[in-house]
Amino acid sequence: MKYSDIFKDDPLLEELKGDLPLSLENKIKLFETRMQYCDRSAYISVMELYKGKFLERVFAFRRNRKSRKYRFQECKEVMRILEGSDQVLVRDMLVSRIGGYRVIWERKRYSYYWIVEPDGIWEVERRKRWTFSNWIHAYCFDDLVAMDPTLKYCGLNHLRFWPDRVTDFITFYRIWPGIEMLCKHGLAHLASDRRFLKRIEADQAFRNYVLSNRLSISCNEYNYVYINAAYKLGLTISEYERLEDLIKTKHETIIAAIVKKKTKVLEYLTRLGITSNNGHVRNTRSDYRDYLLAAVNYVDISRDKHLFPDDLMAAHDKYVAMADAYRIKTRGKMTPEEIEKIAAVVERYLDYEYENEELMVVLAKSKEEFLKEGFKLDHCVREVERQYGYYNRMLAQKTLILFIRHVSAPGRPYYTVEMEPSSKTVLQCRGNHNCAPGPDVEKFVAEWLEYLKLPKKRRQKIHQRRFASEQITQSQYCGEENRTQFAAMAAVPLS
Repeated sequence: MKYSDIFKDDPLLEELKGDLPLSLENKIKLFETRMQYCDRSAYISVMELYKGKFLERVFAFRRNRKSRKYRFQECKEVMRILEGSDQVLVRDMLVSRIGGYRVIWERKRYSYYWIVEPDGIWEVERRKRWTFSNWIHAYCFDDLVAMDPTLKYCGLNHLRFWPDRVTDFITFYRIWPGIEMLCKHGLAHLASDRRFLKRIEADQAFRNYVLSNRLSISCNEYNYVYINAAYKLGLTISEYERLEDLIKTKHETIIAAIVKKKTKVLEYLTRLGITSNNGHVRNTRSDYRDYLLAAVNYVDISRDKHLFPDDLMAAHDKYVAMADAYRIKTRGKMTPEEIEKIAAVVERYLDYEYENEELMVVLAKSKEEFLKEGFKLDHCVREVERQYGYYNRMLAQKTLILFIRHVSAPGRPYYTVEMEPSSKTVLQCRGNHNCAPGPDVEKFVAEWLEYLKLPKKRRQKIHQRRFASEQITQSQYCGEENRTQFAAMAAVPLS
């Protein structure tokens, strides 16, 4: 059932454009304390019956700022909402995304071309557009029951907070009387979801499932999609909460394995927490999810020895490294055009490389190096397929990507540097998970920038030919054609 089947155009709206008698003096005095905290305009809504249907009328009150006492300078009716109607009547009001809703009290110029003034004419607007709910309900549940005794068991009196549109709640109740049960059990946030109401009415098993999990649903106010996902897997809401990270992988084999052995998986997860590994804090729950995503391609995770490894960290590092190596191998192939472009970049900026006793900085010389750096340090350098990514921007010589390494371990990623080639400005320097550089790296980068201020010929002399040859010819990540071209470049005598 669509919303158009519930809320329809009502011909009574045309009759409602006329004047309707109403006395608000008692209502204003009753809510005077609450209305004094309104800055610009205060809104009060009253409910009445009009030809067998509930009609909610919204009145706006303009505050007199010059008076110290709480007084209103003007009052007007600005909206009429009829039960079951897809349209509302609005007059002398403006709506905008930034300013919200405002009442037109007098002629006002907002710009040279935009002048607004009140005309007092009722206009028919779509119901969904006018959904502001900052008005005060000047009626209670007993008033509604006195006007229509059939609402005695609608469940509205069980709600801690009333809905924004009481007329919408009444409309839904007349179609689905089961809303009363939802309100009594603290599930009122689902009373306006027509998919949930249809499912509750048609499926007895789903209704029993919702009632048995009502405490978990009401505490977190889960929506229908979340409840239905847990119901399809045969999990309770509390079980689905704990297994949600693993289910979000959307891998059918992983989901089938953990649902089949959910008791053991939950017991295994209770043993996992925050551990320390090489001085870094690791979330073992996240590592377990990454381990399953990597290991499912190599082993049968339905077996207990693979689903519940004794040493999770060792198994995680093993299979994640295997998965990363496979992705690097498949995605790291370079076309002849890319090899030519990257060779031109290296030939032009090879003298930017530098080293001291502890650290060294080298240019990225292939697509595989980008991938290995990104996967190892877990940052966006690995996105080599992006049109405006770091790899393609370096091929176009719009930026330079360099790697900072320890001299004792030149093949292990440490920090990644992005530099603007023309101005020799370091745009960013990031390590593992985009962490900021430490004092040792900051000191090295400052020393390196001082080195780049030297003339190019002098940098070429300082830059030893042996250093350039070894870094190029012994590269593990460049293709054979790439290594041959780089070796030929390094053999060019320096001036």
